[in-house]
Amino acid sequence: MQRAALFGCAVVLVVACTDRREPAASTPAVRDGTDAFAADTATAKAARTLELAGRWRTLGAAVPADINALAARIDRLPAGPDTARARAALNAAASLWSKAQAAFATGNLEEAVDTAQRVDGAVDALATAVNCPRPGCLRSR
Repeated sequence: MQRAALFGCAVVLVVACTDRREPAASTPAVRDGTDAFAADTATAKAARTLELAGRWRTLGAAVPADINALAARIDRLPAGPDTARARAALNAAASLWSKAQAAFATGNLEEAVDTAQRVDGAVDALATAVNCPRPGCLRSR
């Protein structure tokens, strides 16, 4: 019985609160809160963009150099199934790097950095597989 009464009051309060001639969003307190939220959101977005841009600069300098160093290392390996697998893994990493660059070119920093980090992980794994760990034949970062 009490629940029904409380529910009835809530409905009345909602109707009473929304039955205004002036929209709630135009009141100064709500506008100020909305403006503050928008400013905080813009600040957070700008900070995230700066973070992603910095990470992209680091990966953008390191990953192509590492791919080239691995290619040179794989070219010196004796022919065989392991070398073929390493070359295929390197080609897959290079292809994924191209996708990261395309995402960056279209302004999608989030996808570009995410893809570049996956390439970086693949390069690390491949470097270990061909006995070329960091630091060593690949420069450390």
